[in-house]
Amino acid sequence: MLGNHGRGLASAIFTAPAKLLAKAGVTPNMVTVAGTVINMALAIGLLARGYLALGGILIGVTAFADSLDGVLARLTNQTSEFGAFLDSSLDRLADGAIFGSLLYWAISGMAPGGIRTSTIIAAICALVGAGAVPYVRARGEALGV
Repeated sequence: MLGNHGRGLASAIFTAPAKLLAKAGVTPNMVTVAGTVINMALAIGLLARGYLALGGILIGVTAFADSLDGVLARLTNQTSEFGAFLDSSLDRLADGAIFGSLLYWAISGMAPGGIRTSTIIAAICALVGAGAVPYVRARGEALGV
């Protein structure tokens, strides 16, 4: 998620926790799956119910910790194409849960009116964008663009 520029920062922050996880026998893919499950549970449990501030903060912390799996993979020499594929695929599912939960909240929890309509439109656009961006990137890379 952070790209090449953010890897140094992520490495500095997450190396110590990654070493602890490595000693405990936790694999990078375990971290990836656990992070996605936590993110989705927070989205569905908090955002969809209207706890936007708390949900946003906790999801932000979880999303920031999304770099932990990559640091752990590099630290334990367990980097793989499958791991990268799993990480990016599950990131899209978490994005869908977040934007879908916000859409649900807007539909079910907001009073009818212009702000609700704008929020619903923005959530739909976010859902479409979250799905389209990785497709466009993959298609562009496949075509050499």
